[in-house]
Amino acid sequence: MSDEYPFTTLLQQAFRLMENRRLLLPRRLARGHLLYGADETTDDEFTLLVLLSGQVRGVSSFEGREFTLFELCRGEAAELQSGLMFEAMLDSVIVLVGEKALEELVQIDPLIGLRATQAVTHMLRRSLRLVEDLVFHDVRHRLIRVLCEAADRAGGPTGREIRLADGVQTEELAMRVASSRQTVSTILADLVRRGLLRRAGAKTLIVSDVSRLRRETASEAGRGLQGACDRAAGNILACFDGFPVPGYD
Repeated sequence: MSDEYPFTTLLQQAFRLMENRRLLLPRRLARGHLLYGADETTDDEFTLLVLLSGQVRGVSSFEGREFTLFELCRGEAAELQSGLMFEAMLDSVIVLVGEKALEELVQIDPLIGLRATQAVTHMLRRSLRLVEDLVFHDVRHRLIRVLCEAADRAGGPTGREIRLADGVQTEELAMRVASSRQTVSTILADLVRRGLLRRAGAKTLIVSDVSRLRRETASEAGRGLQGACDRAAGNILACFDGFPVPGYD
């Protein structure tokens, strides 16, 4: 395995040295499979879900509505919680690392503790960015960012077309950017009209030039942030409206 995923590399190396390998058994999740945190309760105080391959999203639901809290990519981890469910966005392989297993792994290789912290930190960064997008940016910006990230994962030379075939159906994209299917469909149609995307069947999108697509978010980010700052400043000033200021009548 590539050193690009140090946590999963160390896990696999240490697994061969564990006395009780049943504490650390990989599990395969087919695309669309749901894993409920409440169903995975153990005697451990905490359990990490580590993604060895594929892509998984952490979801919270309330009154029939779902909200994507974060997405895990290969080598990242999140704590398993009773109020969360995990959905495999692609065919994936995970491993659940409980407290007892983690203690044994750290004894085998202390570096695993550091790598576990880094893996969770990566997830938190992605989650915070998702919250930032929801607060400060519109659906168009969020959608373009998701497409750029998918293009980055797919790889390919800069300036070349990149084919996206996983997780880019309109309904899936709408779920990932917390919007309606109709809104996402309208934005995609506009990106196609402008030559930033091409469709290749019902389940595939082709990014004509990811650098050009990324510039769309850069130009909108400034406007979104400026608008947010202006609104915040206005709210602060409104709080002081009517308060006497010394030295002024």
